[in-house]
Amino acid sequence: MRAHKHSPVGMIDLHSHILPMIDDGAQSLREALEMAQLAWEDGITQMVATPHDTGWGGSWQSTREGVQTLQAEMNNHEIPLQVLPGLEILIDLDTPQQAREGHLLALNDSRYLLIELPFTHYPPYTDHVIFELQVAGFVPILAHPERYSYLKTNPMRLFALVERGALVQVTTNSILGEFGAAVRDFSRLLLEHNLAHVIASDAHGANVRPPTLSQAIEIASRWIGEQQATAMVTSVPEAIVNDQPWQPESPVEPKPERRWFQTR
Repeated sequence: MRAHKHSPVGMIDLHSHILPMIDDGAQSLREALEMAQLAWEDGITQMVATPHDTGWGGSWQSTREGVQTLQAEMNNHEIPLQVLPGLEILIDLDTPQQAREGHLLALNDSRYLLIELPFTHYPPYTDHVIFELQVAGFVPILAHPERYSYLKTNPMRLFALVERGALVQVTTNSILGEFGAAVRDFSRLLLEHNLAHVIASDAHGANVRPPTLSQAIEIASRWIGEQQATAMVTSVPEAIVNDQPWQPESPVEPKPERRWFQTR
C-alpha cells in the first residue's frame, strides 16, 4: 500500500531516530528498514535522521556514514524514501561556539538546527544561546516543546522565543494524544496561536512511535485548516532541508484564561 488516503503529497519528516544502533531509535538495520517502509507507505518521501548528539558515546558523529549506508540498504530493498543527515542537539552554553566551528550537524547541512531543551527544567541560558545562534546565522528549531511542562505553565517563554525568530516542531504522537490529554491540548494551543511551524514524527521505532504523519495531519487540519496543517509537513520542511529562508506568520500571544491552561 502506498500512502494513507488522506496523506498530503510529498511529506517530509524533519525529526526521526531511524539510524540503527546509534541512539535510542532503531535498534537494528531490519527495524530501520521497517521504519522506512512505514514512512513511505504513509506518504513520506524524505526523512531527516536526527540522532541525539549527547549521551550515546559520541556515535552521532557517524551520522553521515550511517545515512549513506542506510540509503544504500533502502535502495537495495526498493524503498524509494530519501534519508537526509541531521542531529538533535541538546542545548548547552557552548552550543553556539560548537555550531560556529562546524562541530554540529544542521538539518541537511542547512542554516536550521534542531535544538532540544531538557525535559525537567528551562535552562537559564536558553534565551542567550538561541540569540547567539541567530547572530551566527543559524535558525533554531525547538524540538517538541509541547512536552515540556514548564512551558505549558509559562507559555510566554515560548512566545518570546518564537517572536524573536525561533521555529517550533510539534510531534505527531503529541497531537494524537499518546503523551496524554494535557500535551495534546497544549499542542493544539501552539498550532492555533502560530507557535508551531513543523509537525514531525520524532520516530523511535517501527512499533512504538512509528514514522507516520498522516493521522496527525488529519487532526491538525480540524484545528487550523487543511492548508496550514499540510504546509507543516510539506512546504515548510521543504524550505528547511533546501536551506531556503522561510518567514512564519506572527505568533498570537496566548491568554492564560484559555481552557488549555486549566489544570487537568
